[in-house]
Amino acid sequence: MTLPRIIFFDAGNTLFHFHPFIDEMYREVSAAFGCHVSPAALEKGSFEAWADYQKQLAQSQSPEAFRASKEQEIRMWRARAHALHARLPELTCDWDAWADAVYEALGEARRFRLFPDVMETLQEIRAMGIRVGVISNWDPRLESILTGLGFGDIPDVVVVSSLAGWRKPDSRIFEIALDRAGVRPRDAVYVGDLIQDDVVGATSVGSDPCSSINARAEPSMKNTYCPNGKFPLIPLLAYFRHFPSF
Repeated sequence: MTLPRIIFFDAGNTLFHFHPFIDEMYREVSAAFGCHVSPAALEKGSFEAWADYQKQLAQSQSPEAFRASKEQEIRMWRARAHALHARLPELTCDWDAWADAVYEALGEARRFRLFPDVMETLQEIRAMGIRVGVISNWDPRLESILTGLGFGDIPDVVVVSSLAGWRKPDSRIFEIALDRAGVRPRDAVYVGDLIQDDVVGATSVGSDPCSSINARAEPSMKNTYCPNGKFPLIPLLAYFRHFPSF
């Protein structure tokens, strides 16, 4: 067994998270339009809107369901915003202007924070001679967000769905990332927070998937685990330190 040549990471809720939280962003944008909604209502509505979108996507049987583009990403966020708007009668502000403001806010790096020990963990991975990559379902602004978070010079490869043409869990976005990195699937590991998008997607191309359970408590990346027959549920760095070649 040898060390992987590259570890790919998901972006949102794996490397960084909304700060304070996405419902706070909705509250701020709504207040700018003179619409005041309780934080509890926004939190509940935001969660339900995202869950409904994920459910609809999972139920789609069309191979074209995972096609991606900048326009598609905008439609996705507008659909999510519309679902939230429909759940909250307090949002009496102009729908189109409000949705546009929400989308613009989502491109601001100040809305996000890296998880506490992301930089330390990735620097240690790089010190082990392993390259770092990012594969994310996001719009083209992801790289500017990463740069704004001080992360821009860390990844060797960044593959964004809206530019690659496919969203996770479609195998093609993973294949594009592997091709750009110049590695075989067995030489790559992928870390993400969603079973369907990340674990299923990475497995479909033969890469070793890891799961990273991140939540509002902002747990450490050292709570990331790689399922492996010999070393089950071992924290990420410890997992690689157990490779005989290290």
